Amino acid sequence: MPDIRAPLAIVIGAFVACIVIVPWIDYAISTTIFNQKIRHVIAHRGLGFGKPENSFEAVSLAHEHGYPSEIDVRLSAAGTPFVIHDDTLDRTFRTFGKSCKGSFYKKTDEELDACNVPTAHSFIDGTDFHFMFHIKESTWSDTEITTRIIYGFLDKSKLHRYSFFLDSFDDSLSKESFVSEFSDVVLFFHIARMETFKAIKSVMTNKKHGFAVSSSVVRERDRLVRRLTKAGYLLDVFFPDHPRAVFGVPATHVETNIPLKFDKTKETGSQVGNIYVAHVVGIIIVFGVAVGSIALMHKVQNRTSPKSNDIDMRSLL
Repeated sequence: MPDIRAPLAIVIGAFVACIVIVPWIDYAISTTIFNQKIRHVIAHRGLGFGKPENSFEAVSLAHEHGYPSEIDVRLSAAGTPFVIHDDTLDRTFRTFGKSCKGSFYKKTDEELDACNVPTAHSFIDGTDFHFMFHIKESTWSDTEITTRIIYGFLDKSKLHRYSFFLDSFDDSLSKESFVSEFSDVVLFFHIARMETFKAIKSVMTNKKHGFAVSSSVVRERDRLVRRLTKAGYLLDVFFPDHPRAVFGVPATHVETNIPLKFDKTKETGSQVGNIYVAHVVGIIIVFGVAVGSIALMHKVQNRTSPKSNDIDMRSLL
C-alpha cells in the first residue's frame, strides 16, 4: 500500500494556508484600492488641549495646532443653535448659577446666555475654524429641521470648512430625497448595525457622504467593518483611545479626545506594506509547518522501515 502520509501533509498544509491567507487577500483587495491615509484628525468636542469641552477656548487651541473640532449642536425652544452635548445643563454649566440646571429645551435663549451656553454663531462668525457639527436633535431626520440646522446659520460659501455627523435615521423618511437634498454637504451617517448600513448604502451615490463608526464597533463587529471598508466612501472612526484602534481600517477621518497622538501624515495600519508583511509571515508559518510535518513523517518512516544493509534472514535459510 503506498505511503500517503507525505501527500496528506501537503494537502493539510495547503488547506491551512488557504484558511490563513484567503481572508487576508480578500481584505487587501477591499482596502488597497482606497485612500489609506487619515485625511482629518478631529478633536472631539475640542478636547486634547486642556480646555473644557465644546468651549471656544478649546476649539481655538485645536485650530492653532492644526486640528478641526467636533462640536455638538442643539436647537433651543426658539430655534437658535447652541453648542452643548447633553440635553440638560447639569453636567457642564451648573457652576454658572443655581438656575443653570435642568432641561436645555425648557430654557429661553436669554436663560441659556446667562448660563454661558455658547451659540453656534459665536464659533463660526468671524473665524476660519473647521468643524464637524454633531447634530444632536433626535428629529434631525426630518429634512426641514436638518435644513434649518445646516443651512440656517451657515454661509453656504463656507460649507467646504464643515462636515456633519448625523446620529440616527428615521426609516419613514425618503432616504433618496434626503441624500439628494444635502448633496453639496459632507455628511457622516452613524452606523452601528448592518441594517442601518444597508439602508443608507442603498441610496448613497455621493462620495461627499460617508459612514461613522465607533472604535467599539471596529473591535466587535468584524463583518460590518468589512462591509464599510469595501463600500469605498468616507469613513470616520470616533473615540479611538490609541492609533492602534484604527489598525486595519482605512479611516479617512478620526474623531478623538487625544488628537496629538495621531499623525495624519502617515498611513494607517491598513497600508499595503503592512498587508504584504502579514501575507509573507502567514505564508512562512504555514509552509514551515507543512515542511516540518513532511520531514517528521519521513523521519518516522525511515525509523520503521528495514535498512538496506540489514541481513536478510531468509537468505541464510
